[in-house]
Amino acid sequence: MAATDPASSDVVSSAATRRLHAELRGLQSSKNPQITVRPSDGNFLEWHFVLYGLPSDTPYHHGCYHGKIVFPPMYPNQPPSIIMITPSGRFETHTRLCLSMTDWHPESWNPAWKVETILVGLLSFFLTDEKGYGSLQCSETQRRMFAQQSWSTNAATKEFKDLFPEFGAPQPDQAASSADTEPQSAASVVQDEPPAADQASSGAEAEAPIAVSVAEPEPSVEDMQCWICLQNTQEPLIHPCACRGSMSGVHRSCVEEWIRSRRIHARNDAHPRCSVCHQEYVGSETRPGVCHFVRYTCFESVSRILRWLLLVIVLCCYQAAAGTDKDLHISMTTRVVVIAVFAVVSVHKVVILMVSLPPGQPPPEHRLLRRFYIDDTDPTRRLTKLSLHISEVTTSIAVMAMWTATKALPIAYFLPPATACFLLIAKLCLSRSPTCCCLVKVVAFVLFSPILLLVGLVKLIRNYPRQSFDVLIHPLGPGPHSGVAIAAGTIALACDSNLPLLVLLGVHASFLSAACVERLLVRRVNWKACRFWVLPLQLTVLSCYTCNLCVFPAGIGNGEQSTFIVLGSTSAWLLLILAFTVSINWEACVRVFRTWQNQHGVFTLHSSNELSEAPNEPLQP
Repeated sequence: MAATDPASSDVVSSAATRRLHAELRGLQSSKNPQITVRPSDGNFLEWHFVLYGLPSDTPYHHGCYHGKIVFPPMYPNQPPSIIMITPSGRFETHTRLCLSMTDWHPESWNPAWKVETILVGLLSFFLTDEKGYGSLQCSETQRRMFAQQSWSTNAATKEFKDLFPEFGAPQPDQAASSADTEPQSAASVVQDEPPAADQASSGAEAEAPIAVSVAEPEPSVEDMQCWICLQNTQEPLIHPCACRGSMSGVHRSCVEEWIRSRRIHARNDAHPRCSVCHQEYVGSETRPGVCHFVRYTCFESVSRILRWLLLVIVLCCYQAAAGTDKDLHISMTTRVVVIAVFAVVSVHKVVILMVSLPPGQPPPEHRLLRRFYIDDTDPTRRLTKLSLHISEVTTSIAVMAMWTATKALPIAYFLPPATACFLLIAKLCLSRSPTCCCLVKVVAFVLFSPILLLVGLVKLIRNYPRQSFDVLIHPLGPGPHSGVAIAAGTIALACDSNLPLLVLLGVHASFLSAACVERLLVRRVNWKACRFWVLPLQLTVLSCYTCNLCVFPAGIGNGEQSTFIVLGSTSAWLLLILAFTVSINWEACVRVFRTWQNQHGVFTLHSSNELSEAPNEPLQP
């Protein structure tokens, strides 16, 4: 494996720099006839690689494939991303690949994996037909055509020519001879157990491969180095687990930093353990309590509520400034300011989604656009942020479309945001499959989305009848309570009297009170606990909001009395269904709390004399 010394101008973390320099020195002494690696001239956290000389029984035999590895500043505690640049028919280009050793699955990342390990794992997955995000399903003929064109494609790229001048576009006979080298076996290249090809993720959670330590001669004290930072500094090496040989010594600070980084992506409250031999570490930890969790949860909830409230205010002001209601005496200056604010907010949302979607989109090269890119070390949180922006844009377009249909908003004021939304959809379509057919399918989906959603719901019920029954129809499931919330909002909008609404809320509140008592004292009823209980809770919040917006000229009370009666009834109803939902899903709530504690806890590795002694026997597979 070839490599050159880097020339970096960016400031990166010292741990990442030391680790990458150590890996670069190791790569210079390794020889792999299929892989060449060069760090970028302008950014040491970006390494480019070339895959070539692939087996003759594959359609990639004559190909030369260029890609890059982008390391995070917290490497090796966080995984890198892999992006292919040369079209191959196997992977999408300029898309972050979803593999078990990339940033798509930080929970399966192992800091013992090196760049060489990652590339050999990528090469193994490259030669299979396993599916995953970023994979393509092309015919063998198409892949052979891409292989033949790869040399000229790379030669037309300035970055490739600067980093790999020896890979000029060869003649057909030279390309064939350059690819005739038999691939070196993975066992002769890999220093640590690489991710197996079948561990590449296809969208599901990937388990981290277990690299079993093999008995090997003990290195001398002078030669030993930390297996995380690959350095032998003044900090003493300890032996906190059952690893032997070159994997036995590690710095305590490196272990604690690795645990801190891994806990960001925790999915449970498991005790910290070695990522190689999986033996639990001995140490003490401090975890935040219930009060911190309540403050954190309240802050997150209030933040989202304020975001939606701000969105509603902006939409209402835009409708008032652009509407035709002559009763609203709004000056021209105010109209211009409101429309300008709406335009700025809209452009901000659209640019964020443009540079951040699809989910595998790498950060843009331009520094200004990079400011709008939603990046997060945790893919789950990144998708959550994207989903929030998508829901805000979708809701805004739907509301403005309804206003346009009812002539409350002139169509001239609806066309600009609708056009921006259509361009966003077209960009998503063309980024994955740049064909007119795909664009037509997207337009058809937008036009017939209600029918398609109904068909999808019918298919879901037919494929999962038992689960659908428990969620939608079962009296002990969330379905009936969702129906009550929808009915309450409908009655509030349809009736001039508050009496039907108060009767419905009273009956349902009585049922919820009895159910809460049963959950606390009797516990004989088998309620259907599931994540879908959040749906009736959200519908109840929406219904309460709708009920308090309505005016009831008839019924119990009048004027201000009716307003306070409806407000008190809906508030009590909301609190009861919240308590009922929490009581049914109490075990899940406890798991969420324990996981949050684990994510925000601080672990301190013990440095006792016992940890300084390596185990006498190697770990057995």
